[in-house]
Amino acid sequence: MIVKIKITERLVRVVSVEADNKDEARQKVDDLYRAGEIVLTADDFVGYTLSKA
Repeated sequence: MIVKIKITERLVRVVSVEADNKDEARQKVDDLYRAGEIVLTADDFVGYTLSKA
């Protein structure tokens, strides 16, 4: 029997940015992340879950 199991990893990092408000801060971090300037690594690993695929 072949059973497919999905592995989901969670990577988390807190990033500080200078901004006038929360929306601007979120946009700045989103822009940095999408540009590849913020890259989560194994050091940011906080856990995983297993579930049926």
